[in-house]
Amino acid sequence: MLCQHLGFNETDYFRTDLFRSGPDFATGDLICYNTQASGTSCCAHLVPSTNTSYLSYVKCKICDNPLLNNEKTFPDSVFSGRGGVWYSRYKYARITEGGWCASGSAPYLSLDLQKEYYITRVVVMGNKYLTQWSESYSIKYSHNKTLVDTSSEIQITGNQNGYQASTTPVEIYNVRHVKIQSTGNTNFCLRIELCGKVQTPAPVYDINITPYERAALVTWRIRTAPEDSSYITKIIIYLNRRKYETISRGTQIVIKKLVPNTRYQVEIETEDGSSQKSGKVSRNLNTKKAGEICDKPLLKDIHRTFPNKVFSGSGGSNDYQNARFTGRGWCPSRSGSYLSLDLQKEYHITRVAVMGDRDQTKWSESYSMKYSHDKTLVDKSSAIQITGNQNGHEASTTVVGIYNVRYIKIQSTGNTDFCLRIELCGEVQKPASVYDIKITPSNTSAQVTMGNPAPDTSSYIIRYHIELNGSYLKRILRQEPRTEFSITGLTPFTNYTVRISARDGSSQWSSSTDIIFMTNTSVPSGAPGLVTFTNRSKEQLTVSWSAPSKHLRNGKLTGYRVCYSDKANSSNPSCSQKNALSNTTVIQKLLPATKYFVTVAAATSAGYGPKSMEISKITNGERVQDPVATSYSSLSLTIMKPATYIKEVMIVVDLAPKNRGVEKIGKSDLKPYHTNTKDPYVTAYLKAEVLPLTFVIGDGKEYNSAKENYFNQPLIQNSSYIAFLRFFESEDSYYSTAWSNVVITLIKPR
Repeated sequence: MLCQHLGFNETDYFRTDLFRSGPDFATGDLICYNTQASGTSCCAHLVPSTNTSYLSYVKCKICDNPLLNNEKTFPDSVFSGRGGVWYSRYKYARITEGGWCASGSAPYLSLDLQKEYYITRVVVMGNKYLTQWSESYSIKYSHNKTLVDTSSEIQITGNQNGYQASTTPVEIYNVRHVKIQSTGNTNFCLRIELCGKVQTPAPVYDINITPYERAALVTWRIRTAPEDSSYITKIIIYLNRRKYETISRGTQIVIKKLVPNTRYQVEIETEDGSSQKSGKVSRNLNTKKAGEICDKPLLKDIHRTFPNKVFSGSGGSNDYQNARFTGRGWCPSRSGSYLSLDLQKEYHITRVAVMGDRDQTKWSESYSMKYSHDKTLVDKSSAIQITGNQNGHEASTTVVGIYNVRYIKIQSTGNTDFCLRIELCGEVQKPASVYDIKITPSNTSAQVTMGNPAPDTSSYIIRYHIELNGSYLKRILRQEPRTEFSITGLTPFTNYTVRISARDGSSQWSSSTDIIFMTNTSVPSGAPGLVTFTNRSKEQLTVSWSAPSKHLRNGKLTGYRVCYSDKANSSNPSCSQKNALSNTTVIQKLLPATKYFVTVAAATSAGYGPKSMEISKITNGERVQDPVATSYSSLSLTIMKPATYIKEVMIVVDLAPKNRGVEKIGKSDLKPYHTNTKDPYVTAYLKAEVLPLTFVIGDGKEYNSAKENYFNQPLIQNSSYIAFLRFFESEDSYYSTAWSNVVITLIKPR
């Protein structure tokens, strides 16, 4: 707890040693306790002492590997800087010393860790007298001293008092040169400790060797991520266990002066700025036999791949094809002449071999060569210097590593009176499959970008062929730095397959690349279907529906919204939500005998789609007012005036007791009275516009509709009857009251 109070995570060790008489020190008691979840407080009661005594003391742990605590690895010379009082040297900035106290304008402390380190923690404190510190610092660092000032700053938390250390976790690599400055107090002292571990250079990898007769092109790759390696500054190449050459940071070398048809061992070693070396990585090579230019000399194939028409130029007769190694030699007749080649396809050229004429009388000491995949770009390209000949009998070979070579233009930069024979070594390039495809979909479109392949991996792509779900979509030209295109008119929440193939300038096609993507969720584009009322009462309506068609959902359904109002097309209806698993709801707390308009909309995570077509239903009315027996054959019924949209009223009578609810009585069940009628019968069909306030059931009259005659049959004496009213807006839109209570007709006097 004491170490925690002083700003450290844990205790390193606890010891008891003998203190001999002489030095002044204090003894006593020390008590520490927690004040809150992340805080401590300590109290001490100390008494001065000079007596010999065994005393206990604690050393606090900064981290597993505190660097600057090791004075052998980090001598005083690693500390430097600017600004400081006369009695405070830079070396006092160790956390075990008294502290470096700054002075002057813009003071800073510099560290040269001698090697590169991965730093995980920076710990700072004020001076040992607990009197001076800074609340914050900035640190800059690099593997190269000259790059420190231009590097990005890291903010380091400083101290709030003189006795507690402050720790800032970091994760920085390739750290050798460090510069720390206060961004808080200007009058401060600093002690510092760094935690971490040393980094070493990683070995090279992916070594490739292209052997020739008397030389070899060696390429490799190095680790460039800071977390993988210290910063590599040199590459050391060994040939048969002897140092061949040391080069600055790079990835290739041409090893020369080799013996034909001989086996060699190549070893490669990396070195960083601290002279640390990696392990050696070795490969073997066999040089080619003498007299062989390469395994497959291109221009030697006169009949199929490189007929005479690939040769052209300017200056001289039309015998450009004599520039083949097997020819007499092309001898231009004036200055400024050049030889052109159209290789028909793009090639990776590894070697260019030149000779003078067959009679060994004319040659040139040097040539320049321009090339491109596009004939119109040849003259704008950079020239490559080709080593010419020193005599008429020996070929000269120049090792190159050039790609996307189809059109070549070669000119002498030495003799103006010369002859030339030329051979090229290499292999044909083909379009690489499309790679690094990134698709950013929306709900109805997608933006597609793709990387253009590097020259060493592919012939030069000029256009792309795109298919969508197996059907042709479009062809687009190459763009820089990346090629992109849009796909529109897509359906939300739908899987699509994009197939892309690439074509180069020689009409060669790559294999196709397929990538699958899904468009984003959108609101449904269709409303729920089959919206209908399945039940009603005087205060409730039950509504059911089916989900929108799958192709209209545009995503996973998350719920439904049911809205209702007593006004058609209301702008402020009442609404309720239902989960996606439900397809029915009961609308409650409605008014009796009221027409309601209902819509249903489906939702995805993107929101609600369109509403269904509005449907309407009228809730049932209150129980009809009980009829009054007025005679032995009739009852008097009071009828309340209905809403204005009601056109007709049907009066239904039945002998008690009733056998079913009014909602179960359909249109086909309601018929005029007949002698054998046992079910409810319609005793009258009345127009709402002339509806009487009181109606006599059983008055013996006819009350007909346009389609049916209804006879108001006199009732049976001393019999029990019930009645209900059905109010019609139209033939299909109506509501009913509940059955009346039982009423008994009077007894006919004898």
